[in-house]
Amino acid sequence: MPRVPTYDSFQVTPGALPSSRQTTIASPELFDAGAKQAVTTGENLLKAGGDLNDVAVKMQERENADRIFRSKTAVDNDYIPFITSIRERRGRNAIGATREAAKWWDDQISKQSAALENDVQRGIFQQKMAKLRTQSLANISAYESDQRRQSLVDSTQASIVGSINVAAASPNDPATLASAKSDIEKETQALAQINGWSSELYAAKKSEYMTNLHKQVFQSMIDTDPAGARAYYEANKDEIAGSARDVFEKQIATSTRRRTVQSFGDAVIGDNMSETDALALAHKQFSGEDEDAAVREVRSRFADIRTARDQDQREANDQGWHIYAQTGKVDAIPASVLTRMDGRSVIALRNEAERQALGKQVQTDPGVYYDLSQKAANDPQGFEQLDLRNYFDKLAPAQRRHFMDMQQKLKEPAEVDSIATLTQQLDAMHNELGWDAANRADKGKFDAAVYSAIDAEQSRLGRKLNYDETQKIIHRMA
Repeated sequence: MPRVPTYDSFQVTPGALPSSRQTTIASPELFDAGAKQAVTTGENLLKAGGDLNDVAVKMQERENADRIFRSKTAVDNDYIPFITSIRERRGRNAIGATREAAKWWDDQISKQSAALENDVQRGIFQQKMAKLRTQSLANISAYESDQRRQSLVDSTQASIVGSINVAAASPNDPATLASAKSDIEKETQALAQINGWSSELYAAKKSEYMTNLHKQVFQSMIDTDPAGARAYYEANKDEIAGSARDVFEKQIATSTRRRTVQSFGDAVIGDNMSETDALALAHKQFSGEDEDAAVREVRSRFADIRTARDQDQREANDQGWHIYAQTGKVDAIPASVLTRMDGRSVIALRNEAERQALGKQVQTDPGVYYDLSQKAANDPQGFEQLDLRNYFDKLAPAQRRHFMDMQQKLKEPAEVDSIATLTQQLDAMHNELGWDAANRADKGKFDAAVYSAIDAEQSRLGRKLNYDETQKIIHRMA
């Protein structure tokens, strides 16, 4: 007979409530899946906590690195101008650079360390800076040492130069010369030790310095005492480099020759010789290079005399013409002035006075006009120096003013070119007209007429004529 179950037959074991994700407890598979999910979820939570901690650590490391790099960059930026200033110091100015650099690094490291946020940053930063500091100080120390050595070399070389100058200032003092030579030898030995010279290099340098010493002393004597300079050279020749001896000997020969020809020049001037006679005597008395030098001396002496005479004549001419203009009388000019005046100027002055007395006007000599025009174009500097009063007896007042104005115009480079160009145009027309050297007067008349027409046209227009306008006037006058 079938049995009906009762309440007592159910044995229920108390347990945890099913997961909210569990739909039923009737299926064992679903129960296992829910348990695994719960375990996985727990592990993920634990792992997430660890990841967050790692992230925090990494973030702090990045922050530390950022701050350290920024501090290092700040030091680097300040280091560039600092090391540049160190490298610009030369010789004794570089002394103390290593000590200054050490203090600079200490100050920079201390300054940047104080600005960092934690000890980790400070430790890493100081470690990096310590390495850079050591490298920098090593380089600066080497630079300072090299500059100290260079300073010693420079001061020793300066002392050698000083010894040479002292000896050159007292070329006739044997004691000073001996002292200078001794000092130079000691200073050269010092340079050899400093620079580590070989014995051969030391000998070459010593010869170089001694040669310079003797050269300076020799130069102090050669112009005023050629004989003494020769004796000095012979006494010290063994200490002079062989390559330099030829220079000394040539200077002795040149100086001796110069003194000889100067004495010759003094003699011919003192004897009131003419230039022709003086030149003849120079050719007779000398030969070779001495003869050439004597001829140059004579020509130079007489050129100086002519220059002085011309200047004196110009001044006398000015005085004579000025007195005549004031008095109207040639006799009013003192004889001391007349004798100094140029002969042509005296003749022109007397002719002018005679014409004035007779009431006659000077007529322009076309040949003289042409010659003066050619000189103005071809030798502007020489034309400027001409005393035009010497030609007043050959030039009418209008032509006198023309050439006097031209002398003033030739002081300007543009006018020099303008006058040369106009002369070329006139010469071309002379050729076209078939005129040669025999037609000097015809050329003068034609040129005077052209210049007069050009002056009139320029006055009418109030400006200077151009090339084409000038050419039209030349064709019209032809």
